[in-house]
Amino acid sequence: MAIRQTAWPLPVYFVLTFTISWAGILAIVGARIPGTASESEALFPAVYLAMLAGPVVAGLLMTAVVFGREGFRDLRSRLFTWRVGVRWYAVALLAAPVLAVLVALILAMFAASSSTFLPGVFTTAERGRVLAFGLGVGLGAGVFEELGWTGFAVPLALRRHSVAVTGAAIGMLWGAWHFLAVWWGSGTSSGLPPAVFLPVALFSFLPPFRILMVWVYARTGSLLVAMLMHASLTASMIIFGPETMDGIAIVVYDLALAAVLWGAVVLVAVVSRGHVAGATPRRLAFRWTLLISAAIVIAGTFAFAVRPAYLNWGATAEEQRRVLPGDEIVPAAGSGETRAITIDAPIERVWPWLAQVGQDRAGFYSFDVLENLVGCRMPADDALRPERQAWQPGDKLWMYPAERAGGVGFATLRAYEPGRVLGFGTRLVGTSMQAPENGSWTWVLEPAGLGETRLLIRGRGAPRQSWLGLAFDRAFFEPVHFMMERRMMIGLKQLVDTGARNHMVNHWHVTLFAIAFGLMVASVRAVFTRRHWMRATVALLGSAAVFQILTLAQPSPLVGTLLVMATAWVLGRGDRAGVAGVTA
Repeated sequence: MAIRQTAWPLPVYFVLTFTISWAGILAIVGARIPGTASESEALFPAVYLAMLAGPVVAGLLMTAVVFGREGFRDLRSRLFTWRVGVRWYAVALLAAPVLAVLVALILAMFAASSSTFLPGVFTTAERGRVLAFGLGVGLGAGVFEELGWTGFAVPLALRRHSVAVTGAAIGMLWGAWHFLAVWWGSGTSSGLPPAVFLPVALFSFLPPFRILMVWVYARTGSLLVAMLMHASLTASMIIFGPETMDGIAIVVYDLALAAVLWGAVVLVAVVSRGHVAGATPRRLAFRWTLLISAAIVIAGTFAFAVRPAYLNWGATAEEQRRVLPGDEIVPAAGSGETRAITIDAPIERVWPWLAQVGQDRAGFYSFDVLENLVGCRMPADDALRPERQAWQPGDKLWMYPAERAGGVGFATLRAYEPGRVLGFGTRLVGTSMQAPENGSWTWVLEPAGLGETRLLIRGRGAPRQSWLGLAFDRAFFEPVHFMMERRMMIGLKQLVDTGARNHMVNHWHVTLFAIAFGLMVASVRAVFTRRHWMRATVALLGSAAVFQILTLAQPSPLVGTLLVMATAWVLGRGDRAGVAGVTA
């Protein structure tokens, strides 16, 4: 079909889709976002219809404007293209439920309570209602949404881009389109800050699934199969999604499902015509083995070399062993770390800066841009404010705005010695706010002689009751917490020494973090798409090492920039095989 007009049909389609859906939702729910449980139940049918109106109206309207009658004949032809082979129906109908159940069962094996992640249809007492609701909502979403997404947008995008680029781009927009509806419904289940919950819910598993949908459509040319595949995903999330999840469990489930789906995308890329030219099954198996071996090397280096180095950063052996104020908050700790830094000033000069730490006080003196990226609204007040330095036992140390996330982003002052000690009771990630505190975070100032002060920060936690919680702590929470805490300690030292922090240096550090992570992801792809795999493997190991150095060791901006440039140079050299199929 020839395009009748050249006035940017794809951007116009996306604008219409978002405008129609979001305007409809706002007209229904008003400013009540997120909604309450009763509002979600009462208004869901109307919100659901408003969502569907966007892609179907925009798709049909743009088909009429851009292609005219010929476009509708083509749309009808693709809709009734059903002779595509049984295997494609199997992929479309079974991929989502099989992967959803697999992820839920694997997570259930490691959770403290296996019922947390068990598929909802196995645990609910209203199985018939859940099945009917899931199938009905899934079928409606599949049919009406795909009249726009695959009926209009995907074929146009495929004219200029590969399956991977088309799927990833439309997948991100597809996720963003869900933003208002998911945010409105998040008040009844997430228990997390929207800035944490929403990006995971919208952009973790939807883009890879859309890539797989575009791949199936490119192979079959069937709009009907695309509709069934979409319907299968929506129905599976309702029927097989764990019923009792909330808070961090939802994030863990979504990320696990995303990891499996991205693995499926990679598998499709290398097994189909998208693999490296001339690659035999033996060579592909070798590259998979190479990638897994590299992952083991990276994980092993982190666990046995990097983690021990940052757990007690800056602290002497004697400081690590010593009993400190605040240890009594968690008397039988299963984990702990002590970190320390020397500040060239007496305690009476250090205490005012330490006493005004907090989201509602003067900030945390850390990477403000990262904190604000997740919605902390962290002040960057490099000045002493005496009115923000008063504490009493029971006061809250706010780490996230009190009016957000249900007011759960705080720790409570339990150990207090004016001018010397602030010890806070905390809860480990995943612990209910109704449960007793099972963690502590204590800041202690000690004289170090010659007018210097030693700042000791100790964190302690009760023994984890599940492998899942332990894995989350060690792989994610610990290194991220150290990265931010180390910068906080350095920021405090800078403020005491000079009265100011170097914000531009902090921002440059964050930029380097992002570039190094991008190089690591690109290196994984290069292992499969390059003819000369050795350089790609070296780049993968190098980028992983550089990412850990940048985030945890935090070298000077010059050294960090040189490390990133060297990694990019290694990755940039060598030939790149032409990749078709699902790769760019």
